[in-house]
Amino acid sequence: MSAAEVIIEDTYLISHFCAEGMAETNRYLTMTDKGIVNGHSPTDTPQQEWIVKKKPGPSTALPLYSVQNVASGLYLGYGSSATHGASARGQSTACYWVFIRESMSYRLQTPDGAMSVGIGNCTNPPEDVAVGLAGDGRGPNEARRWAFIPGPRIYPIPGGEYIINCKATKTVVDNGDHYSKIGNRIIGWTPHGGKNQIWTFKIKPGTDLYEIFCFENGIALGTAAANLAPATAVTLQKTPLLFQVRNVGGEFYRLSVIVDGKNTNYVLDVTASNPKPGTLIIVHPCHGGDNQQFKLQRVK
Repeated sequence: MSAAEVIIEDTYLISHFCAEGMAETNRYLTMTDKGIVNGHSPTDTPQQEWIVKKKPGPSTALPLYSVQNVASGLYLGYGSSATHGASARGQSTACYWVFIRESMSYRLQTPDGAMSVGIGNCTNPPEDVAVGLAGDGRGPNEARRWAFIPGPRIYPIPGGEYIINCKATKTVVDNGDHYSKIGNRIIGWTPHGGKNQIWTFKIKPGTDLYEIFCFENGIALGTAAANLAPATAVTLQKTPLLFQVRNVGGEFYRLSVIVDGKNTNYVLDVTASNPKPGTLIIVHPCHGGDNQQFKLQRVK
């Protein structure tokens, strides 16, 4: 870690830290389904896991970091106004924080240094305790201290909606003809931004694996075959395939099929690197080709 860095970019659990007792209070920053952030006991779910990234661009005297929830893809923010008592909430655009290290914990300050993220009750916080902004000098300092615990899993992308764009063909994964029937084959098609080209990535609880669903109809990507074989067609199914998503360089990812906790060496693939609209999307043994690499374009 360089002198300009305060914290390593990684995935973290963020726990309220009572400096007086040198211990955590067992209340973790948690993104609720309604987009409100509160303090909750450990759940072993991605709602409590956060991706910390340094703001790109020219360096500043104090580096700025975004804090993005793994499950929802929303960023830790505070709405339209950074005022004392404002509730912490998720927002779709990046909100940046200054990390102030204090021994074994951190304070998350607004860039002007006026406000920090705090907890509503720092000595005996109840379940779902409120989290919000607190002005420095207002209330006990212990309310604004957080421990960052490296997450046990690797989440290269947060959950949410994506367009899946093949590196080799420049076509995108498409639910052909907008069908909602089980068994409909998935194809590559010219990008047009329709709902049948948007896919919801959901993290399977307790894992770092993803299930993928058609945004248009909520039906999962799967296969009709009980056992995988070369060039197995990807179709809409009730039972989703489980994918491990890993970066293979730059903005591209490989989507590997996981069965019974094991990597099958089968990956998402555009048949024969064919850019013709209507080409089947398949799962196929991994060979590292560009037709097995995809740009995952987040849909706001």
